[in-house]
Amino acid sequence: MSRSSSEVGLYEAAWNQLLIDLRRHFDMAVDYVNTLSEAEKLMGVGIFVAVFLIMLLMLAATKNSHSGGNGRQFSGALFVVIVVAFGVGWTWDTSSGSLAHLFGR
Repeated sequence: MSRSSSEVGLYEAAWNQLLIDLRRHFDMAVDYVNTLSEAEKLMGVGIFVAVFLIMLLMLAATKNSHSGGNGRQFSGALFVVIVVAFGVGWTWDTSSGSLAHLFGR
């Protein structure tokens, strides 16, 4: 049995509406973050990193000690922290820095 064209149109319309709503919420979140002061942004990043590291520690505590690869887990966690720190620094530097043209500022 073949699908009717109205059935596909309904799913496409729902998908398009979902994308429109997601884009609107993303824009609202970006506008909210832009209104925050530097100290508030720093607190948010600090809380994010602290929660992330606590989650990593809880995961390490629940793993079997014979699984091996603790050095790999540490280097992976260290890599994630470095990437987050680089992203935060890049975001703060682009407000009036040399890469500001990439973000329309």
